[in-house]
Amino acid sequence: MQKKHIEIKPFTWLYAPLSLVSRCDADIHLFEDDRAVVIVSDREDNLGIGIRDGVMTISRTVMDKHGIRPEHLTWIETRTEAGEAIHEQVRFETDAAGQPAPVRTPVDAAAVQALIDRAG
Repeated sequence: MQKKHIEIKPFTWLYAPLSLVSRCDADIHLFEDDRAVVIVSDREDNLGIGIRDGVMTISRTVMDKHGIRPEHLTWIETRTEAGEAIHEQVRFETDAAGQPAPVRTPVDAAAVQALIDRAG
């Protein structure tokens, strides 16, 4: 069952390597069993780094702020390319150097909604 839905529009974050202030939209769905579904979307008015390049900074900020453990997190990115909505589920795996690395899998809008409905 869903415990809380938090909308942060815009969600402002700092991409430290380039000292760029960036913006995206974030929908955070927190559930009673400590799981979370987070959907971040690029904004047309963002003059900074996009969500694909900033995923590690954004996800760490959201997890730290809301006490979400990585193993309980379902992360979805939504952006527009050539006028088409693109949705990807992101898993955070460890690369050969032992660093966290995002691995993306395409999903459709219905699958995103199903994740929220099923969890709730």
